[in-house]
Amino acid sequence: MSKKYDGSALMSGMAAGTEFLSQFYKRILANGGSPQLIHHMSLPASAEKLDELAKFAISQHFPVARSEIEKAAFDYAIKEFSNWEIAENDKRYCWGYAGLPENYGIPTIAMGEDYNGIPIPIEVREQIEGKPLPYPLVVTLDSQQYVVVMLCLSGDDPEEGIVPGEIDHVFLALAKYFDLEH
Repeated sequence: MSKKYDGSALMSGMAAGTEFLSQFYKRILANGGSPQLIHHMSLPASAEKLDELAKFAISQHFPVARSEIEKAAFDYAIKEFSNWEIAENDKRYCWGYAGLPENYGIPTIAMGEDYNGIPIPIEVREQIEGKPLPYPLVVTLDSQQYVVVMLCLSGDDPEEGIVPGEIDHVFLALAKYFDLEH
């Protein structure tokens, strides 16, 4: 059984990989390294060093562009609900559909009656309920900035304007994981 591959995603990935290797190679040379270093790093004896390099890269938590998360949430909603209006709303206020922990390594905190009984803190409710609904919606909790990545109300869905009612459940992710400008 053969798998189907998205040619444009494959080409984009190859271009990004080539650009990364080119920039990495230039940085190796600029820092006094040998042009043969990349070859030596590809040998089995270098696996441990590559693991260290990979762990370092992962620890950097490069922010993910808002537009990428919006597209993923929108695409999920179109596929799941086949409704343009729902998808437009979800790309703003239901980023959880983008699979933040699974696809981006971004941890989320789920709050609400249905989520392990973790109540939504009054501090969060006061920043959202009955207030103008900005986008992206950022709240402060315990002196840290969080993006509201899933907002579900007991009444109507959120729309740009005022939050119409009480929050049923909310998912938060630290704002440091996102590039909210792009």
